[in-house]
Amino acid sequence: ILSKLGLKSTPINTKGFESLLKLVETTCKDSFDLYQGLYKHNLHSKQQLKLLRTAFDEIERDLTTKGIEVRGNGEFKVPSQTDVNPNVMRMKPSATIQIHALATALKEKGEEVISLAVGEPNDTKCP
Repeated sequence: ILSKLGLKSTPINTKGFESLLKLVETTCKDSFDLYQGLYKHNLHSKQQLKLLRTAFDEIERDLTTKGIEVRGNGEFKVPSQTDVNPNVMRMKPSATIQIHALATALKEKGEEVISLAVGEPNDTKCP
């Protein structure tokens, strides 16, 4: 599963992400035959796959039903505040999110905007 994600190192890796990259590197060196053999000879493999599918379904359900929406002004809209840690509720939106929200709102009004806040390529060479 992890190899299919195409994870790559970035300049802002967290320690947890670095650990994940090492795990991907280590497990991807094993042959698929090894995993087929483990699946075939492990009595619990079908149950483990079923639990994995269930976990993915639960994560997808939680993401779609309990998602936090960022409004155009950069404020958070939380469907049910009882489901969110109070520390998260005290967080202020990042400046990047606020700038992105402003740029999006201006674009929706028909303004021509070049936003370099979120998701813009940064591989352009400066003269």
